[in-house]
Amino acid sequence: MAIADINSDGWPDVYLTSTANRNPEKCKNRLWINNGAENGKDPIFTEMAESYGIADMHQSVAAGFFDYDRDGDLDLYVLNNTLNKRMDAFYRPKINDGSAANNDRLYRNNGNGTFTDVTVPAGIVCEGFGLGMAFSDLNNDGYPDVIVSGNDYSWDVSTGYFDALKGYVLISRGKSQLFEILPPSKSGLLLQGMAGALLFLEGDTSLVVAGMNRSKALTFKQIKKPL
Repeated sequence: MAIADINSDGWPDVYLTSTANRNPEKCKNRLWINNGAENGKDPIFTEMAESYGIADMHQSVAAGFFDYDRDGDLDLYVLNNTLNKRMDAFYRPKINDGSAANNDRLYRNNGNGTFTDVTVPAGIVCEGFGLGMAFSDLNNDGYPDVIVSGNDYSWDVSTGYFDALKGYVLISRGKSQLFEILPPSKSGLLLQGMAGALLFLEGDTSLVVAGMNRSKALTFKQIKKPL
């Protein structure tokens, strides 16, 4: 779930992700637009995901709003999580054209009550099994970057094969509106095992990663150098 005022009317709206069904028609994400409140009553919401163009039909576990193109309105990143096959020793070449069911999605806010899917043009072809994400300007260029965590069944960006996800970073390349995928060897964000949530400490550059099952919580301290 993500909460943000996406239509800039002063009322927070709610975006709900869904993983409940493998039938895409029954797995649409939902957007509840806040119509405001009058006379001390509770706010009234209207479901408008289709109208806004963000009724994503993949199995989504998380979503977040951020202004990736710095145009003043909030864009949407959807973290998709579809397990194709569960085997401890399962390897296959990754799907790197953006067509995978578990490819994340980036929707650009058009500023007129609609969004456009810009996933592939933005270079986001991250087939994965992500569970947590966070936004932060890691390289201090004024544009937000995306940090994704995952668990034991996903493609390894370092080797290009379906293996344990170690975490990756999507570095924004500014005005080009492109993202570059950084593997652990470049970002230093090495997440072995499961990671369910990411949290940046306010006023600090430390990243806290919450563990799942038997995985321990981890803390990463950012070292200021170009990414």
